[in-house]
Amino acid sequence: MTAKLVIDPSWHPLVTGCPPEWASEWGQDRHGVFIAFTLGEVTQRLRWIPPGRFLMGSPEDEPGRYSDEGPQHPVYITEGFWLFDTPCTQALWQTVMGDNPSRFQSPQRPVEQVSWEDAQGFMRRLNERIPGLELVLPTEAQWE
Repeated sequence: MTAKLVIDPSWHPLVTGCPPEWASEWGQDRHGVFIAFTLGEVTQRLRWIPPGRFLMGSPEDEPGRYSDEGPQHPVYITEGFWLFDTPCTQALWQTVMGDNPSRFQSPQRPVEQVSWEDAQGFMRRLNERIPGLELVLPTEAQWE
C-alpha cells in the first residue's frame, strides 16, 4: 500500500515539477522532500528544511547546561534551505578533493580530520563541478 503524494504549493520547493538541472533524483518520502546530486559513483541526498520558528538555546534549569547556551530566544528561519541528510561521506570527499584525510577510513563513513577551511575548499570545488548547487555551511540557527 502506498500513500498518495500531496504537494502543498504554498511551501513545496519542487511544486513546479522541475528540479534544478543538477538533480539526479528528487521526490518526497516519509521523511519529507528530498533532492540528490551524483558525482562520479557517489550520490548525496539533501533534505528540504522549510521556514519556521523555534526556541534556540537551553532552558536555564536544564541539567548539564553551560553558561554560553542561553538565553533561550525565538529564532525565525525565513527561507527554506537544502541540507545534506547525512554527514559528508569519505567517498564524496575523495571524489571532490582527490584524497581522504580520515583516520578511520571507509567510503561510507563520515569524513573526519578536516578543518573549517578544508570544508570551505570542499564546497568551493564541489560548486565548481556542479553549477547551480551553491553549497554553503549552515548557519548556527539552521544547524539547530
